[in-house]
Amino acid sequence: MLGPFSFVRNQARSPGYALPVGKVGARTAARVGALVVLLVGSPAFGALPEVRAGHVAPEGSPWDLAVRMVVDHLAPRVAPRRVKLFGGAVLGDEEAHLEKCRNGQLQICGISDFASAKVVPELGVFALPFLFRDDQEIEYAIDRLLLERLGPAFRRAGLHLLVLAGVGWLDIATRRPVRGGDLTGVRMRVPGNPVHSRLAQVLGARPVSASMQEVDTLLQAGLVDGLFHTQVFLFGSGWSKNLRHILEARLAFSCAMVVFNQAFWESLPESVRKDLTEHGKEVARATWREYRTVVPRVRRELIASGLTITGPSPEVQRQLEDKLGRAQMMTLIGPAASRLATEVEHLLEARRPAPRP
Repeated sequence: MLGPFSFVRNQARSPGYALPVGKVGARTAARVGALVVLLVGSPAFGALPEVRAGHVAPEGSPWDLAVRMVVDHLAPRVAPRRVKLFGGAVLGDEEAHLEKCRNGQLQICGISDFASAKVVPELGVFALPFLFRDDQEIEYAIDRLLLERLGPAFRRAGLHLLVLAGVGWLDIATRRPVRGGDLTGVRMRVPGNPVHSRLAQVLGARPVSASMQEVDTLLQAGLVDGLFHTQVFLFGSGWSKNLRHILEARLAFSCAMVVFNQAFWESLPESVRKDLTEHGKEVARATWREYRTVVPRVRRELIASGLTITGPSPEVQRQLEDKLGRAQMMTLIGPAASRLATEVEHLLEARRPAPRP
């Protein structure tokens, strides 16, 4: 049976690891899509009978492929131990994966900045509305500043950041069209993240906190009217089948990370760490390439399935920017993320062309 990303190049599964399918909710196991983060767990390297990996991305998606790239590269370097990959969110949602990686139940895990910001507050920088203007600015900020700044932040959380790459823009997806950016009375699903809850409230919506596993059921039952997410995630998860409209508001940007548990990372031989570091750079480049290839194709697929996708008019864009005032949103993302956001702003201002007189 072809998955939602069957149009992505076919890649045979490597014999270097096992991918247990498991039986969870059919929609959850087959569809749930997300960004890629890799964590390798905390027990001493020599004591691990196997290296365990988990993520929530649908099989065949760019982020599933990125996890496989790291896992395939790692497998021969930890032999005779086997690297075992649990895909399709069979181990729970992103928060569950993160917790399992932090406590050593998983050695590798795929996760987004949404969930990771709870333990690495600096990641709130990606939730600041309208900080970036386009993909190029995000990639530039990651390469020139964010990787360097976020590395120590992850280490303080007991993790080692290996890869940071883009996943997509946060749009407004709803069961019915909304007038401009006015979400008055609209029940918007939000993850357990105060920034997204406040984002919904500022736009007039009623935030409904729900895990990934609950979203499909809530949409089908009409208990939520929409959510903030990327088009690729909406498509890969299957949630788009219960939605009718997407406003390409580009409120913020979502990223994928590949991280290792710090204790496990330090237990690896230095030569392996250096090799993985170089490979991580290639994984990031490959993930960006996949992102740029898949996004326009996903957009076409969504439109073909009956969704209406529109961009905000200049007036609506101004309304969104006015409602999501910089001062209040900087306060909401917290001091660590606010300081980092200020650095990003200075970096991008120096890069942007000077306005015409």
